[in-house]
Amino acid sequence: MNARNPLAIFFALAAGALATSCGVGPDEILQQARLQGESGTLAGVQIKTWATLGPGGRVDRVGFTVPSGAVEAATEAQELVLALPDEVKRATFLDHLQIDYQLSEHAQVGVYKGGQFEFRFFGIDAIERAQINCVNEPMPTATTLPEPYLVPGTGLAPEGSCVPGVGVHAYDPTAPGVDPDSTEPFTSTLGLGYHKGALAFVEGVAADSLLDNQKDFALAIPAVELLGRSTLFPGAIIGQYSAEEDAYLVYVEAFSPDE
Repeated sequence: MNARNPLAIFFALAAGALATSCGVGPDEILQQARLQGESGTLAGVQIKTWATLGPGGRVDRVGFTVPSGAVEAATEAQELVLALPDEVKRATFLDHLQIDYQLSEHAQVGVYKGGQFEFRFFGIDAIERAQINCVNEPMPTATTLPEPYLVPGTGLAPEGSCVPGVGVHAYDPTAPGVDPDSTEPFTSTLGLGYHKGALAFVEGVAADSLLDNQKDFALAIPAVELLGRSTLFPGAIIGQYSAEEDAYLVYVEAFSPDE
């Protein structure tokens, strides 16, 4: 695949990846009982959302599927918003998925050089998200912002990290290339997003300098001490390549109750 294919680049996410998905392969996941969510098109490829169910009908995994060979290189910024299955909304923190491809330096921090592919699993609904205007957003507290994540400010860039219609971004300063004084290139990282001081989304970001190598990846989602509601909260974002389907599965899993 083309090295500048934004979806392919995202799926590389090789640097610093964790071990994947408890030994469960992508083809096995594709055969599990599943709920179908909304589908849409980004950069010429159809993306389908879904969820799998475990014992007792509990939600096990929530994600989307992308045919790996269907996307050409992106030439402009793009966005896709997809609703997740209703059962997922009722049982978990998650409400909908937003996928972005950004061409320029990341506005929220100012240190992610080059283009990147971003995907956000939102825990607020699309109506509330669209109303975020970055005015008088409170700073997350120690009970909602896990270490080592930082928020430079809750206003607009460059002083703050709020993006209208998205939320206040928190970033991991230890991720490669995030420190402005670092000589390491930015590769990939996991971010957190806030609205009204509460966690609004979990986000994966990957630089478009990464290449598609068809390797699995995982990003750990840090626990939040005070989520603000009792629900199932994911513990990891996983990407797995299925050679049989020639497609990637990208999903959150390891749900645990937050009370």
